[in-house]
Amino acid sequence: MHAMEKRGYDVSAVATIKEAQQLAQSLTPEFAVVDLRMPDGSGLD
Repeated sequence: MHAMEKRGYDVSAVATIKEAQQLAQSLTPEFAVVDLRMPDGSGLD
């Protein structure tokens, strides 16, 4: 994440799928890096 910030990207991080869904409603991300083992489900959900 720090490498992306150093290159000028806005970076957001969340810990749960619920947080990711809420963030995605307020942003239009160009890409996402997801964890397949999130505490409340799969990052593919």
